Amino acid sequence: MSRITCGIARALILAAGVLAGACGGPAPDDGTTPEGETAGPPTPAQLAEAQYDAYMDQAGLAVTEGRTQDALDAYLAAADVYDKTDEVIVERAEAHYLAGDLAYQRMEKDLAIEQYQKAVDIYLRFTGNSKIKAAVALTNMGVIYKEKTLKDKARNCWEQALQLYKEAPHELQDAANMRKIEQNLRDLDSGF
Repeated sequence: MSRITCGIARALILAAGVLAGACGGPAPDDGTTPEGETAGPPTPAQLAEAQYDAYMDQAGLAVTEGRTQDALDAYLAAADVYDKTDEVIVERAEAHYLAGDLAYQRMEKDLAIEQYQKAVDIYLRFTGNSKIKAAVALTNMGVIYKEKTLKDKARNCWEQALQLYKEAPHELQDAANMRKIEQNLRDLDSGF
């Protein structure tokens, strides 16, 4: 059994135990928790959250140990947990974003673009800081497209990112990132 699979199994066992009232000692025989609530099996959402958390923990450990392929696999698995549920939550976008970062570090540019795009599609369904995270992912995609000499796609990403920054509340705007994007666009215009 792989380390990731073992981590998932441990997380599910822990989640089931916590949800069944195991943390406060044995559950009463009458089918209620010590607080008087009926205990039951974990919901699909709770199981998905436990799986996601276990994969994210595995990814974090792999990153700290320099095992980038294992980390990438774990981030992709974490994203897949919520992709299967089709749930629109920020955690799903985060897993795709982090997978995009690692894929780019590993020079897997097409996978990086794919993961960043999935993150953007989710981030844009939210407001505030999530829109800024979408702008960062779009900026990164623009860099990759430029490296692949797909300048029109790079321009499109950077223009979208800049627009998101401009639409953001002033306290969320990042002037340095906005200047960098504007410089990237000027560089494209000058043939760089």
